[in-house]
Amino acid sequence: MSLDPRAATAFGRAAQCYERGRPSYPPAAVARVLKTRGGLGLLWNVPTWNDQDTPWLPAFRATVRQHKRAAGDYPAGKGEWEQPLADTRLFAALQHADDAHLQHLDIDDFVAQVASWSWIAALCETRRAAVLLDVRARLGARTEIVIPYRTDIYWTRRR
Repeated sequence: MSLDPRAATAFGRAAQCYERGRPSYPPAAVARVLKTRGGLGLLWNVPTWNDQDTPWLPAFRATVRQHKRAAGDYPAGKGEWEQPLADTRLFAALQHADDAHLQHLDIDDFVAQVASWSWIAALCETRRAAVLLDVRARLGARTEIVIPYRTDIYWTRRR
């Protein structure tokens, strides 16, 4: 399947407008890069792990908690982005579905994933390296991390 480069550009621009679930551009600007009836899809992976099933999780959370807190709330889960999108009246009614899946990662890939989280990636290099070293240490001798996710899938079309 080939994708028209113009469509890929429009999709990429629209997707960038929702960093951390917070519209970094007004929804009208998102609509502007989409053709009439063009689709907008937003997906968020929400980990559903818990302390009972994941014994190392409390220590991991202790390592990253302050950085996540400093970055602020994650509005995707609160739906703060939905009403401004609806208020423009430029989009059809928002649809939603969710699905569960497991992600299997070796330790290097898990640490790389943590490093990619915006609120870790934004740390100064020295602090970021220290956090990632601590994450790796808290995982002990494990060779695989399994993260259960619920993926929230939202879609709509430009009117």
